[in-house]
Amino acid sequence: MKLKPKPNPPHRPTTVTLSLIAVFAALNVVADFVPVSPVLGFTSFLTLGWILSPLAGLMLGPFSGGASCLIATLVEFFLGLNVVSLGPVGFFRSALAAVETGLLSSGRWKLASAVLGVLILGWLTLPAGRAAAAILAFHVLGLVLILVSGRRIERSLESRSRWEVGAAVTVSSYCGNICRHLFGNTLFVVFGGIPAQVFLAAIPFTLVEQSLFSFASFFLGTALIRLRLRQTTYVG
Repeated sequence: MKLKPKPNPPHRPTTVTLSLIAVFAALNVVADFVPVSPVLGFTSFLTLGWILSPLAGLMLGPFSGGASCLIATLVEFFLGLNVVSLGPVGFFRSALAAVETGLLSSGRWKLASAVLGVLILGWLTLPAGRAAAAILAFHVLGLVLILVSGRRIERSLESRSRWEVGAAVTVSSYCGNICRHLFGNTLFVVFGGIPAQVFLAAIPFTLVEQSLFSFASFFLGTALIRLRLRQTTYVG
């Protein structure tokens, strides 16, 4: 039996697509002004954007969702937020979370696993990264979830079961945030010279933070999917 071809995103005018990207960009800007928890050893805070960024990828798709987060970061820069403390590459942190979540939730699990796999290998090439290899437990878990779930994440988002939808949202959002987390840590080492001890000391905080973000994504993302909003907003 032949498999049905994967449906393409609904065709809509470019102006509508740009409007959707702008709306999610605005939501992310607002979310990044709402602190959630302090970063251990720093004066900065993790924000509500850690919940909204993956959901942008979930609702818009990897590329439009990533674009919305990138636009949001640029707006934050002009508003005076410290988004370049880790260099220009730091602009892409929230966009990476949206892209990874969007890839996994749209069935592109091989590419999603490659992105996370490259980040893990990149961390291990750093002396501080190897010394703090224990933090990779969070990221290896994400990679295992991707490899085990595969395209079931995409199919589960169409399920009538709230818990099946919730599991798909949680896994895809978690993997998006874990990519952002490891990318940020890598930048901290490369541009900030942060020692391995800081990352090891932050493991309990990371556990609490990622659990909180996954919990919030479960409820908010599941509600949006169950309301069938993704069928309206998904761009690709």
